[in-house]
Amino acid sequence: MLNLIKKDLILQKTFLPAYLLFLVTYLWAGMDVAYVIIICSAVFVINTYQSDDKDNANILVNSLPYTRKEIISSKYVGTLLFTIVIIPFCLVGKYFILDSMEFQLSLESYILGFLAVMLITAFYIPFFVAFKVKTLVPVFIFLSIGVIYLMRNTPYLLNKYANGVLAFLKEISDLKLFLLVAVIAVGCYGVSWILSIRIYQNKAL
Repeated sequence: MLNLIKKDLILQKTFLPAYLLFLVTYLWAGMDVAYVIIICSAVFVINTYQSDDKDNANILVNSLPYTRKEIISSKYVGTLLFTIVIIPFCLVGKYFILDSMEFQLSLESYILGFLAVMLITAFYIPFFVAFKVKTLVPVFIFLSIGVIYLMRNTPYLLNKYANGVLAFLKEISDLKLFLLVAVIAVGCYGVSWILSIRIYQNKAL
């Protein structure tokens, strides 16, 4: 499985200039580190599956002495490793761009970014396993419409539900809140991991 992870990470060398340009641009613009981590990791997931779809590379991978469980597991482990690699790049970028490490101040952003990557990956990978990347375009369009709808209706939703949510959040400390989010993220990641393995094991190539 280690070689599969190396393969996915090495393939990103082609996109390294794009990653660095994006990182510098958005950190310079003052974007929260969490968003930078999320977007870079999402692009990583999409690139790995596009590479597998290209020229039916997934069929070649399955002809190698790896189980389907190992192939899927490499995607989940590789995404987390890539995210961990991105974090110090963001830290160094902030040091040179903003002339301040601000590590303590941004610690929450790094943690939230990592947990958000877990949640997003947990949602997307089963779709990439079940369908070809190019067939997911309608799904992305649907999701985009859904996000726009939520953004437009955020004031209404906040007025309707915010009081109850805020009352709940006030009753728990920041540490407990982070632990709650972490448990949810890890739980979703684990369920998604198992689901993707089962989908791939039953999938005809």
